[in-house]
Amino acid sequence: MWEASLSSLCMRRASEAAGVVLGGGVAKRFGKPKQRLPIDGVPLIRRIALALASCLPRTYISAADPLTASELSAISGGFPALVDEDMSCGGPPRAMATAWRVRYRYVVLVPSDMPRLSASIIYSLIYYTLSGEEVDTSIIMWSNGRLEFLLGSYSTELLRKLRRACMIKADMLRVRAGDAARLASTLRLVPAELLSRDPRSLTHLTRQGDEYNPRVRGKQGFTYTPTTIINKGVRVYEEALRSLAERDFNGAYLLFLEEYRVHVDQGLLHLAAQAASDAARVAELMGADQADALRLVSETYHRLERDEK
Repeated sequence: MWEASLSSLCMRRASEAAGVVLGGGVAKRFGKPKQRLPIDGVPLIRRIALALASCLPRTYISAADPLTASELSAISGGFPALVDEDMSCGGPPRAMATAWRVRYRYVVLVPSDMPRLSASIIYSLIYYTLSGEEVDTSIIMWSNGRLEFLLGSYSTELLRKLRRACMIKADMLRVRAGDAARLASTLRLVPAELLSRDPRSLTHLTRQGDEYNPRVRGKQGFTYTPTTIINKGVRVYEEALRSLAERDFNGAYLLFLEEYRVHVDQGLLHLAAQAASDAARVAELMGADQADALRLVSETYHRLERDEK
């Protein structure tokens, strides 16, 4: 009944969103391509694409290059491929920054390494994205503040902003999937337990054996209310990017530290950690002492990782 009502909502709003399965990289830690891994006799990437396609009118497989795109499309059973744009940043951020090309209002991003991901989880995520007031992104949040950036919905306009950030940061700073959330004016944080009572359903494959003994990335706290946040740090982050583009490293450093403090005040610890990390890297570019920024990174990441297991 629940899934049927969600499906009905998805069908009514189908014109507003498309799905993109993030094809993944070379999987060095896993030791072999995860996308091909058979789960109940079906390649993992095909299982995930079918779950996504069960709710959305268009589903794409993202890939780093045309050759990989052709291969992944075939493995998935013929879903069209979306080849990453040529830009300096790589990995998931480049795939995310390319996904704006689907030309839908929203893009639902799903990683290709979640063997227990189900259609009902995707239905629920889309429901919390499309119901209520409009937001730039909906992201899964664990009770310790960890965010699942690669399983969420993003407006295409937000992904275009990420593309611009990639072009500015790529030669100087690491571009992360979380940069999209830092550029969002409004975020809807969806508690993980709203999507599944079993946290292992939201587990990524990191090492061989994870499919049989999943390691949970976050901590469940059983909070059942999505939270919509007006991101007060977005303007600061945009100013920091402008300073970077102008090679004003001192200005960028101070702005990243300010962004860190804003995110801490709002309880967005995962974003705070990324802002502090950027501040540390800019300080390093200036040849300055980065101890304070590194301490901030350490504090916020430790708070995220505490009690995770």
